[in-house]
Amino acid sequence: MRDVLLKTLTLTLTLTLTLTLTTLFETSDDWELQFDVCVKCDGQTKNAPFPPHIVPSKVRPDGVIWSNKLKTVAWVELTSPWEENMTKWHFTKHDKYSRLAKQVRAAGWRAIPLCVEVGARGHINHRWHHFTKEFGIRRAASKALQKKVARVAQRCSYYLYCARKQLEWVPRPLLTSYGD
Repeated sequence: MRDVLLKTLTLTLTLTLTLTLTTLFETSDDWELQFDVCVKCDGQTKNAPFPPHIVPSKVRPDGVIWSNKLKTVAWVELTSPWEENMTKWHFTKHDKYSRLAKQVRAAGWRAIPLCVEVGARGHINHRWHHFTKEFGIRRAASKALQKKVARVAQRCSYYLYCARKQLEWVPRPLLTSYGD
C-alpha cells in the first residue's frame, strides 16, 4: 500500500515541480527528487540512500527533494496506520527524523521535514494541508490529490483484506490507474 501511495505522491510532486512552479521551487533550477519506489522511467529506485553529500545518514525518508544551490532539503515520510493510531505514528515518525533534521541544519542546510499519515481506511488527517502548502500545491489540486490518495489507500486495504487467507503472497504490479 505504501508503494502505491508513494507513487501517487511522486507523480503529483513531479508535475508540481515541472508544470506549476511555486515560490519554493521557483527560487532555483536544480531541484532533484528521490522517492523510495521503483519507477524506472523517472530514475527512481527502491532503497536509495539519503543524499550523502547533504549528510551521511542511515535513516531514509520515503521522499527527498533538494536543491544544492539553495542548500535546502525537504523530505516526506508517509505512514499508513489504522486511523486510531494516526497521532501516535505521526509523533513516532517525527521523533525518528528530528535527529536527521538537526544534522542537516548543522551542516548548513535548510531542512523541511514533513510527516504525512494516510489511514488504512482512507482517512487523511489535518497535517495533509501543511504538507501540500509547503510544496505550494494549490487548494483545489490538494483536495483532488487527497481524494486520489484516500481512494488508493482504500483499494489497497481492500486487496489486503481479500488476500488475508492466502497462504502465499503474490506480488502484483503497482496501480496504474488512479481514477475515481
